[in-house]
Amino acid sequence: MVLDILYAIFILPIEWSMGLVFAKSYDLVHSYGLAILVLSLIVNIALIPVYYMSDKWQAEDRCAQERMAKKLKEIKLAFKGQERFMMTRMLYSLNHYHPLMAVRSSVGLLIQVPFFFAAYQLISQYGALSNVSFFIFEDLSKPDGLLSIGEWHINLMPFVMTAINLVSAYVYASSLTKKDKIQVYVIAGLFLVVLYSMPVALVLYWTMNNVFSLVKNIIYKNLVKINKVYNNNTIKFFKHIFFDLLLIFLGYFIITHVLERYLPAGVTKDFFSTSKEYYKIIPTLFIVFVFFKLAMIRKFKYVKERESLNYLDFTFVFLLYLPLAQYLIANSKDLLMIYFIQSLVFAFFALVLALVYLPFKLSVLIDKRILQAALFFSLAVIFYMPMFSNYFSFHNEANLTRLFPFFVAGFFLTYLLTKVNNKYIFSFSVVIFLTNSMSGFIVDSDNDNTSMDAEGESIKTLVSKERIKALGMDFQKKNSIYLLTYDSYVINETMLQYGIDNSHQEKYLKGMGFTIYPNTYSIEAASITTMGSVLDIKYETSFSDLKESTRGNAFVLDVLHYNNYKTAGYFNNDYFFRGSEKEINYKVTYPNIKISETKGVSALPYVIQSIKEGQFRFDVGAEYDQITHDQFLSAKYKFLDSAPEQPRFIYTHTGPSHSQNSGKCLPDETERFKRRLSIANIEMKKDIETIRTRDKNAIIIINGDHGPYLTKNCTMLKGYAPEEISRLDIQDRFGTFLAIKLPNNEVIDKEKISVLQDIFPEIFNLLTGTKIYSPLKVKPVTTLRLSTTAGVYVDDGIIRGGVNDGEPLFLGESN
Repeated sequence: MVLDILYAIFILPIEWSMGLVFAKSYDLVHSYGLAILVLSLIVNIALIPVYYMSDKWQAEDRCAQERMAKKLKEIKLAFKGQERFMMTRMLYSLNHYHPLMAVRSSVGLLIQVPFFFAAYQLISQYGALSNVSFFIFEDLSKPDGLLSIGEWHINLMPFVMTAINLVSAYVYASSLTKKDKIQVYVIAGLFLVVLYSMPVALVLYWTMNNVFSLVKNIIYKNLVKINKVYNNNTIKFFKHIFFDLLLIFLGYFIITHVLERYLPAGVTKDFFSTSKEYYKIIPTLFIVFVFFKLAMIRKFKYVKERESLNYLDFTFVFLLYLPLAQYLIANSKDLLMIYFIQSLVFAFFALVLALVYLPFKLSVLIDKRILQAALFFSLAVIFYMPMFSNYFSFHNEANLTRLFPFFVAGFFLTYLLTKVNNKYIFSFSVVIFLTNSMSGFIVDSDNDNTSMDAEGESIKTLVSKERIKALGMDFQKKNSIYLLTYDSYVINETMLQYGIDNSHQEKYLKGMGFTIYPNTYSIEAASITTMGSVLDIKYETSFSDLKESTRGNAFVLDVLHYNNYKTAGYFNNDYFFRGSEKEINYKVTYPNIKISETKGVSALPYVIQSIKEGQFRFDVGAEYDQITHDQFLSAKYKFLDSAPEQPRFIYTHTGPSHSQNSGKCLPDETERFKRRLSIANIEMKKDIETIRTRDKNAIIIINGDHGPYLTKNCTMLKGYAPEEISRLDIQDRFGTFLAIKLPNNEVIDKEKISVLQDIFPEIFNLLTGTKIYSPLKVKPVTTLRLSTTAGVYVDDGIIRGGVNDGEPLFLGESN
């Protein structure tokens, strides 16, 4: 009862106020992770007067104790009992001091207690944070668990929080007594213990508190030096700040004006070209200000020596190297290791040249810190823009309203760095860089555990050219197999819900003798993972392994090669070939890539292009590929139209393709897909007619690999609650299309194919005249990528969770 009253009086009003700020922050930034950081920043700014008074009282208390220290020591030596008490009391009276005054100096710490409990109540019980991801964190409502060692999961963020707290404590405690220092460090350790198992959202909040505290302590520490330099002349001090800010912004204006000419169309270029209309007055203001200053000076003599190099200059390098390293790590699966290492090294030395060496060489002309700040801020806008595009779902265009607060904050933080950059800031930048890079590798690492029934695993393990024959797995019939994959193609039941009627194409396929499997879905929701698991008949394996499978290093290809099939892979770009030095296992490929000659295909040019654009589009390389779609079609039809000298297998991958995946649907997203679908339907008909002309006894498989991503945010549904996920949302991601034509009017029972990954076990059973491949079938469950549909999944055709919990994924035959 008493606790409830205390909570209602002291905690609840703060919690309510913080909840209001949190909600408004989310409305502004549209990211719960960023909203938590904004909340922490606003709370700390609001408490600045309290912190100031607390520090002032603490300084007064410390000065008083230092004045009395010698006398107190003498009193303790000379007096005892009541006499010591009276003499001490008299000394306190003479110095206008009371022991209770020490309590007021702790106000800065004590005031955080109700705010901590309010933040705990608010964040730990905020239901909207469930299943919401942010940056490298999968779920803000749970501990981060970034590091996994066997069955142990270690939370890294509390250690990052504590590291920042200890640095802040070190700066703060530098002038304290040994006893006070120990107390500060113990409190830092205590927060590690208390927050270790807490939701990562709460740890993020307190980490931001510690960052604010660190910056505040550094500024306080440097205020004394500033006062000495400017002789407590506030007007002179602010004039100097204004002039420096004007210089930095002028440098930014000139640099970005030049860079804009060399940037491709995208978010960053749009931001530069749009925003410069608002600040083009800056050069005029600068010229007026300089002429005014010169007019006030009778004699003007400019003599400047070159400034020295300092290891602190590398603070700027590490803060810019951080996003670059993150982008490279995030795309490491598509980068060859040699290019990955070369990129990291080259990027580091390029930043050193731009931010350290160039300002050093030009310091005879312009202040080194000013030039560093202008260069740093200009490059920071470019390097950090893809992160903002991801958070705010930008696509080709920037939203100035949303970016403006971050732009202003970044500009003033840059200026702050030029003034208070010291070993603490440098150490902090290095720690943040190393921590984020390590966590990026950890999060990006593959989970190689597989989950297949014992019988299926045993057969697959024994597969080899010798064992296949011993097990009786030779083909009795050797019909050519054509696997024609149309990216994001789905059944008409799904199409109709987009307002698209594709029944005419399905009627065409039925008329051509195809059997359509209307209830088929994939256990995966992306091209590489779906088709990799189809070709290797795998469940729960790493992205890297599945990518190797689409390149032909797969179980299905091994069996076909054993049975003397000529294999071919025809793709409309080099996406499936990036990031590996292993040989491509198709006998014929298009594009014609020889790994042994080229040392692999790297995605590095596309990563660089994405950084320059300010957004990571899934199709970023399309317009920069060396081949056009017409060239792809010409090569494909040349192969299909050739007379087969032996049984052959060809896997082709083409359109219509899915949405742009920025995290926000374009106004005409569905119409765009409809136009691409029409083109894909024409291509499909020509594919079928060409094959029938040359290879009448062929097995033809027409399939979509996943859905087109046209609902909700047009990408993965990480930010949604499970109860918001409908049947259509799941079909839109895991739904596929499957139609098979067998020779001699044979048909595979529809009940035998639940998921796309069942195709080849059934095809191989047909060709061997056995059921020996059946145990290889994967589990028909979509739990591998739970974040794709906010934790809702499909198990054996039944939806588990969401709006349609317990209902079938598909309602019946398509029309």
